[in-house]
Amino acid sequence: MKEKTTYQELEHKVRELERAAAERRHSEGALREITDIYHLHFSLANDVLYSVDTQLRIMSASPSIEKVLGYKPEELVGKHLQDLKLLHPECLDKAMTDTLQVFSGRKIASSIYEFITKDGVRKFGEVRGVPLMRNGNAVAVVAVARDITRRIEMEKTLRESEEKYDIHFSLANDVIYSIDKGFKITSISPSIERILGYRPEELVGKPIRDLKMLHPDDIEKALSEIRQVLSGGKINCSVYQFVAKDGSRIFGEVSGVPLVRDGEAVSVISVARDITERIEMEKSLRESEERFRTIFESARDCIYIKNPDLKYVFVNPFMEKLFGLTSQDILAQGDKDLFRIKQGANIRQSDLRVIGGEVVEEECARTIGGISRTFHVIKVPMRDSAGTVTGLCGIARDITERKRAEEELLVKERELARQARYLEDMNIALKVLLDSREKEKKQEQEGIVLKARKIIYPYLEKMEAVCADGEARVYLGIIRANLEELLLSCTDLISLQYLTFTPMEVRIADLIKQGKTSKEIASLLRITPFAVSFHRGNIRKKCGLLNSKKNLMVHLHDADPVQPKTSIG
Repeated sequence: MKEKTTYQELEHKVRELERAAAERRHSEGALREITDIYHLHFSLANDVLYSVDTQLRIMSASPSIEKVLGYKPEELVGKHLQDLKLLHPECLDKAMTDTLQVFSGRKIASSIYEFITKDGVRKFGEVRGVPLMRNGNAVAVVAVARDITRRIEMEKTLRESEEKYDIHFSLANDVIYSIDKGFKITSISPSIERILGYRPEELVGKPIRDLKMLHPDDIEKALSEIRQVLSGGKINCSVYQFVAKDGSRIFGEVSGVPLVRDGEAVSVISVARDITERIEMEKSLRESEERFRTIFESARDCIYIKNPDLKYVFVNPFMEKLFGLTSQDILAQGDKDLFRIKQGANIRQSDLRVIGGEVVEEECARTIGGISRTFHVIKVPMRDSAGTVTGLCGIARDITERKRAEEELLVKERELARQARYLEDMNIALKVLLDSREKEKKQEQEGIVLKARKIIYPYLEKMEAVCADGEARVYLGIIRANLEELLLSCTDLISLQYLTFTPMEVRIADLIKQGKTSKEIASLLRITPFAVSFHRGNIRKKCGLLNSKKNLMVHLHDADPVQPKTSIG
């Protein structure tokens, strides 16, 4: 028979029951507290907390889902994922596959899905889920979804920005580069090869001091300005002289700003622009300006510039000297003040033509200081890069003395021309007299020769014929030789042919020169035509024409320059 429980045992059991009840009450309180905290987190969480059962039906969803997707929890609980259209169709299969993998006990990384809100807006959510285990079996998936739409958009914007930067970086005409605190190049755009001949990989990671890209005179300046930027400053359009790979010199205009991370400048971002052409143009412009200034200041002509209102804006020292005024005094006046009113009006009309685009070149008289002067003026329009006339430039040369000299020279030329005409007339008259005198002289000489032949030579021939004494014949020969020498001094070489002619041959030769025929000559001299032909044969023989076809009359005319030549019919 079972023993009866003692009072002590009953008291002990009561105490154990009371202790168990107290522990249970404590556990229930802790559970209620944990539940309250969970419900508080569940209701206040910004992320969406939800659970899905094994049938892929939503078991619960935190109130935050209304703020994120516009649905109230009660609109979703108990409904299948596929029916709700919360997910973009392209993400639905992936979400269901990921959920089934969690049920199978696999751990998966957080996934990004594209959700669709109640009003049709697309949002991106980052989802992470774990299985809810009971008795060793996964009965549900508890998941947390975080709205990362803004982050996705920012990442997209960043990617687009990076793509644009990469495009600009690769296509920029300017050179974009960065330098770290160790003065090493950390990046450089491809345009460096076109400008300096270096490929980017030849430069990245190397200190700028070792690259010899900068002219030695600019290295310390560059290092100093890099330190300045790393200290929080900026480089604004600093000009350096670079050395290309082939040794040529390139001028670059560099700007730089610090790249700041966590409040500290970690590198320098710079942009270098090739300004070699601009520097050379500026140098050429300075040289041109210096040459212009030298010419402008040393010229012995008046050089001036006027604006479109025809006001003087620039005059050279020679113009100041000519007017006896300072440049300020001339610039303050107009042409009507510097010249007479009528002359000023004429100048204005000429200037308006130049402002209209013409080039004017003229000679004009101007009265300066009461003295009339003559100027040769050239005025041209001045234009800007767009071709618009912005004023005129004039050059006036004082040609008063030259014009006076030209007028004097013209007077002298006219006088010389008059004298030349007078001398020419006198020369013609003198030539006529000389020709006439020469003709008379030759006629006299030939007359002497012919008379000697007609009067003296016949007697010599008769004396030679009748003289039998040898000594007398010698004397006659001497007389003949001296007479021929004397006659030779009175005529030219061509006339010597007449010395061998007989008196009859001389008369026949004269008639032949006059164009008479043999019949006419025979009638005039009262001899037979046969005798005329005989004498003509002797004349041709003595003239050296015996075997020649030359006309005898022409030959006799050529031999006598005093007689005018008669044409042969």
